[in-house]
Amino acid sequence: MVTLVVPAAVVVRPRCSCGILAVEAYHAATIRSALYQRGDARATVKLSDARDSLDGASDDDQGVIDSHGNANIVPTDASGIASSRSPGQVLNIVYLTPQAATSGGFFPQGVNGEVNTSAAGG
Repeated sequence: MVTLVVPAAVVVRPRCSCGILAVEAYHAATIRSALYQRGDARATVKLSDARDSLDGASDDDQGVIDSHGNANIVPTDASGIASSRSPGQVLNIVYLTPQAATSGGFFPQGVNGEVNTSAAGG
């Protein structure tokens, strides 16, 4: 999940964070390419919409195809920058709620660590 790695990269050494981001971007592109080739691209738009319904008001998440059915392997903004989420927004997605929460979804017992509360309102 590249959008989780971007905010985490600011707390590690710059060279290390660049390497982590590069590897995660490579993994994401490989998975997105495979889904597109398999013909599963429309399902990714539904997953993208589901994540967007949980992580806040912005519509930054992008499926493997755009609104015209064209491949969208590298999801970026108009400037070519990958979107990112705050740790709270990532927790909204894995807790499956747009509300502030400390557990739910994939983590019914919550997560360990200091950052364990999702963002209010996504």
